[in-house]
Amino acid sequence: MEDTAKANLNRLVDSWRTRLADSAEMTPHDIAELESHLRDSMAALQELGLSGGEAFLIAARRLGHPDELETAYAMRNSSGAWSARAFWMAAGCLAYLIAVNLGTVGAYLTLWLAQALTQQGFGVGWLGLIARALAFLTVGWFAIVLGPRIGADVQKSFCRRLVEHPLTLLTMLVLAGGGLGALPLN
Repeated sequence: MEDTAKANLNRLVDSWRTRLADSAEMTPHDIAELESHLRDSMAALQELGLSGGEAFLIAARRLGHPDELETAYAMRNSSGAWSARAFWMAAGCLAYLIAVNLGTVGAYLTLWLAQALTQQGFGVGWLGLIARALAFLTVGWFAIVLGPRIGADVQKSFCRRLVEHPLTLLTMLVLAGGGLGALPLN
């Protein structure tokens, strides 16, 4: 009987935690801290003689409604949300630059191959266009497949490294933006 009550109580806490985890504004650390406060309050209330369910309801109410908690943590974590947005903006710009440069290299290679095979005219232009389209599709596919797999911790460490080492960002942009464009491919 006691195991069933404890399992039901854990399900209530898990459902409360899941509700908080659905918020984009709350970090896993914030949720763990709130859960710790919830469990401490529940233990204190159970020592006073309340049942597990009653202790959960009172402790959860004392912490606040999840929407209120989300609003409070949104103000507290606003810089984290902006750094995540900045990460995705930088990643998108970098992916675009990579796609453009891969497309350019592909177009130059098709032109070089066409000249080597003494092909000219309309068909060569289509080959260059297809090479650029394939480069964009490839980079887009990687972004769609790998984007959701990149966790918040990776984003934060990436952003932190770029802030700590701005020369890394500058080097990435120079290599991606201008490095391939300066190649003499005549």
